[in-house]
Amino acid sequence: MIEVQLNSFNLLPPEYPRRLVQEEENHRAVAALIELAETAIATAENYSGYVDSRLLPLSSRGFDLRSAASEMCERYKHEAPCGWTEEKVMRFCEQEVTREKIAELLSRQPLDVVAVESILSTLRDSTVEFPRGRFLLLRENLNILKPHQPRDIIRDLSELCGALYEIQFVDLLGKMREELAEFDPPLDAAKKKVQDAIEAHKRAVVGGDVLEVERTHRQLIAARYELVEVCAQRLKAFLSQNLENQEKGFIAELQALERDSLEALQQFTDYHSNQRDVIQEDIKKCSDKLLQEGATHEKCLEEYKVKEREMKDNLYAVISAKQKLVEEIQRKAAELVQLTAKQREIVDEQIKAKKEEERRITTYNEFANMGTQQKQRLLKCLEYCERVLSVVPGIKSYVGEMVKRLPWQKLRDARNEVNDTEAEGFMEAYDPFVECCGELTVKKMHRHDTLSRQSRLVEHNRNSSMESLDPNMNNYRAELEELIEQMKGVTGVINALNATQDAGEQLFLSVEKAILEKYERAATPFVHPLQVHGVKSVEERDRFVNRSMQYVEDEERKVLEKKSVLERMRRAVEGEETAVELAIRDIPVGRG
Repeated sequence: MIEVQLNSFNLLPPEYPRRLVQEEENHRAVAALIELAETAIATAENYSGYVDSRLLPLSSRGFDLRSAASEMCERYKHEAPCGWTEEKVMRFCEQEVTREKIAELLSRQPLDVVAVESILSTLRDSTVEFPRGRFLLLRENLNILKPHQPRDIIRDLSELCGALYEIQFVDLLGKMREELAEFDPPLDAAKKKVQDAIEAHKRAVVGGDVLEVERTHRQLIAARYELVEVCAQRLKAFLSQNLENQEKGFIAELQALERDSLEALQQFTDYHSNQRDVIQEDIKKCSDKLLQEGATHEKCLEEYKVKEREMKDNLYAVISAKQKLVEEIQRKAAELVQLTAKQREIVDEQIKAKKEEERRITTYNEFANMGTQQKQRLLKCLEYCERVLSVVPGIKSYVGEMVKRLPWQKLRDARNEVNDTEAEGFMEAYDPFVECCGELTVKKMHRHDTLSRQSRLVEHNRNSSMESLDPNMNNYRAELEELIEQMKGVTGVINALNATQDAGEQLFLSVEKAILEKYERAATPFVHPLQVHGVKSVEERDRFVNRSMQYVEDEERKVLEKKSVLERMRRAVEGEETAVELAIRDIPVGRG
């Protein structure tokens, strides 16, 4: 099939249907001329003996010879191949475009430039998404570009034009959410754990079991920390945009589409521009050779005309001289024989020259015919390239405009919306986590203060038990040790709570930028949950300490009263004896 297509665009060598007829006619014309020349010689030789009886026929044959020579010049043609072939013509014209390439270009269907530009204009000017069927039909119609694309083009132009149109109507927010879909199950599970922990803590508070309340409170903190961690992972995954996500995500698809569109357009333009340049150069070379050979042909024609005119004049001069010699034949018989011999030589030379000239003319015509064919098919190739290149500005305008309209701003808006949603979800998880940790920490600090106060009291009782003869001294010692162990346990719990809260703070710091951007876009001042709940914790501690101070103040007041009584007793002892007795009597009354 390919060979048939190639042959249909080959240069066609000239055909010579009258070759045999012309060769016979050439032979007859030459034979007639030679016969006349030979006859003239024989006649001259014979007439040297028969001068008187043969003068008139010999004289009249001079006119026949002139007519035969003129007829030979008019009728003789070279009807045979002269060696010009398609390969020889293309090599002689220094052609760069091969006959296979010419056949390939001319076998392609002409590109409907108007249809391509109309489709591109329809897609470019559309402000709403076409129905799927109509879009597929338009994209299918763009397939007329495929036969005219280079084989190594990075991506089909019709596919790229369709992709540039389709991407204008992509749901960017949906694309961004799809990239976070893998974190939805962990987020739902973490939220469920928090809800279960809240319900368990409420049941424990209603039940009144302090240990169960503390245990469920710790579980609630752990669940809230897990929720904060999942939210932070979602936000960090959205912000990080690591290499793997870039390769698989929507951003990579946008970048690849922009890069492929520009590169494919450049390949298409370069392919046909280079092809056109080579064809134009071949046309110039072909035209130059045709002009060169045409000039040579004209020069040879002029030279032959001069030569033919000279030979014709020579022949006429010989005939004229022969006629004169006939009149003087008796006197110049020998000269007549010489002239007839010379006549034969001139005839032979004329025949030879005519043959060479006719062959040269046929050679030139053969080249001119095939060279003109070559030029015509190159002009068709040039017309094809110009026609294909005429669609490049339309495609270039379309690609340039559609690339500019790539939805980067929509992508940024969608990204900001997802960022705000995830940041809000993180804060909804992080704020209760901080509150929960702070609440239990304050309670444990209250407990530590209570145990510390109890331990000081027990230590005082233990140290004064010998002086007061308190029989519970051993109990005080055991109770003090137990209180110290409880204080250590409470201190460990407080440290663990602080470590948990620090871990949550680290998670917050890892996504702080996204959180702050969310509040900045909303024009809302950001207050850290630690500040809000820290104030509450300080107020709670202040209330507890104030209650404790009331107890301490009561104790101090009682101690001061006792010191006052002792001071009065000391002064009474130093006074008069009666005062001492009075003081001794007053002491029991004061205790009662």
